[in-house]
Amino acid sequence: MSYIVLQFTNQVSANAMTTQNYGSFNGMTTTQFSPGDLVAVQESFGRALFQGDVIGRFYEILLASHPDIPPMFHKTNFSKQRELLTQGINLMVLYAKGKAIGKSGLNRIRYTHNKSHYNIHPNLYKYWKESLIKTLLEFDEKINPEILISWNKVIDHSLKYIMEGYYD
Repeated sequence: MSYIVLQFTNQVSANAMTTQNYGSFNGMTTTQFSPGDLVAVQESFGRALFQGDVIGRFYEILLASHPDIPPMFHKTNFSKQRELLTQGINLMVLYAKGKAIGKSGLNRIRYTHNKSHYNIHPNLYKYWKESLIKTLLEFDEKINPEILISWNKVIDHSLKYIMEGYYD
C-alpha cells in the first residue's frame, strides 16, 4: 500500500493510475466488497458528475485510446450513449452489491457486447477501464489511492462478468 500512496503523491496523473498499478482482470476469481468500497465509488462518481462533462471527456479519452475503438462508435447516438454509460456504471455498483437488477442489467450489456452482436473483444475492455480511471482523476477532486482501489474492485468484478459472455 505504501508504494501506491507514494506513487499517488509523487505523480498524480492518469498514467500513474492505470490498470497495471491498481489491478487487472487476470486471475480474479472472487471480489470482496466492503460497504465502504461501494460508498466510495458512488460518492466519487457523484463528485465527478458534478464537476462537468465527465461522460463527454470519458468518450474523448476512450476514442483516443486504441485505433480499433473509434469505428465501433461511428453510428452512435452520443446523447443516448451518455445515458447508457451512466446507467452502466450504476449497474456495476448494483452488481457489486449483489442486487439482481445489477446482474440483469449487466446481462443485457454482456449479451449486446458479445461476439455475435457488437463484438467487443475482451482485450479492449482494459482501454475502457483505463479511460474511466483517467477521467475520474480529472474530475473527482477527492480521489485517492483507496478510492481507486475501490473503483478497480467494482470495475474488475463487472467487466470480468461481461467478458466471460463474449462467446455466448
